[in-house]
Amino acid sequence: SEWFLQGTEQPVFALEGVGKENGGAPRITAPANGTILALDPDIPPTRQRVRFETNAAGAAGLQWRIDGKTIARGSSAQWLPWPGRHAVQLVDVRGQVQDEIRVEVRGAGVRGRGTAATR
Repeated sequence: SEWFLQGTEQPVFALEGVGKENGGAPRITAPANGTILALDPDIPPTRQRVRFETNAAGAAGLQWRIDGKTIARGSSAQWLPWPGRHAVQLVDVRGQVQDEIRVEVRGAGVRGRGTAATR
């Protein structure tokens, strides 16, 4: 049992091992909804990746979409972050969105282009 102060309780719990095979819908388990990522201008952009994970075992047919664009298939995905606010979706084989989170990426844009990242 856990105790929470009123208003601080977590509305939803993602349980390890709960996936489609035992009746639960696939969920995005990492990163958490509302995550803010900060790009480090001293690290090459190609070395800064975000890993997305789901609770669905044997996630064949699942797609990862960012801002409506498919970036990967399967139980995990890696993404080269870009400044801005982004919607991350986990989509099943029928094209139905099973889960969605929002992430925000802050920091410098790609060096050498002569443009600054804006919000």
